Order: sequence, then C-alpha cells, then structure tokens
Amino acid sequence: MYLLISIWGWKETREYAAMKLTLYLFIGSVISLVGALAMYFTSGLNTFDMLELEKLAFLSLFSNCGSHLSFLVSLSWWYLSLP
Repeated sequence: MYLLISIWGWKETREYAAMKLTLYLFIGSVISLVGALAMYFTSGLNTFDMLELEKLAFLSLFSNCGSHLSFLVSLSWWYLSLP
C-alpha cells in the first residue's frame, strides 16, 4: 500500500500520505497484538483457544474492546486526513 500511494498518489502529499497510512496501520496492529497478549495472560488459562476462553465468558467484554479500539485507530487515518 505504501508503494501504491507513494508512486501514484497526489504529487504534493504522496510521501506524507503513504507514511501516515503506514504509521496508523502499525499502531492499530500493535494495539491488536497487545490486546491478544493481554487476553492470553489475564484469562488464567494461558491459551489462545477461543472455545476455552468462551467457556469462561471472557471474550464478550475484553476482546471486543481491543478489537474495536484497534479498528478505530486504523480507520482514524481517513477521518484525520479530511480537510
């Protein structure tokens, strides 16, 4: 995606837009990773098995917050780039 934007993007802001998209996607990925690791360690089972975590009723509250936060960070690059 970085290459597509930096090669064929609008001349004045293509490098800035490509780097901004890359940074926002990276931040969203880091938040997702931190959420997954927090889910692993705080569940007490030390597993990523969703069926086991569902038995604890753990996923309904915790993982939804992390996934929504990472999606909002990844999507915010579009909103913040509006004039």
